[in-house]
Amino acid sequence: MSYYNFVVTEVHGFRIKELDDHKKQDGKEVGTFCVFVPDELILAAGAVGVGLCAGILAKIVCTIAVN
Repeated sequence: MSYYNFVVTEVHGFRIKELDDHKKQDGKEVGTFCVFVPDELILAAGAVGVGLCAGILAKIVCTIAVN
């Protein structure tokens, strides 16, 4: 339970520090929409993935305008 408590209370502060340290070492960061980009591609590029969707898996509705 202590690990869960850590994740819930410190995840945002810890993750920001992790990303900041990675950037200071000239690391790359890739913003993704959850499951739409495989982690393997990001890791193969030597980058760190940053989720942009706040962990909520929701449908992305695409519309195409036809004239």
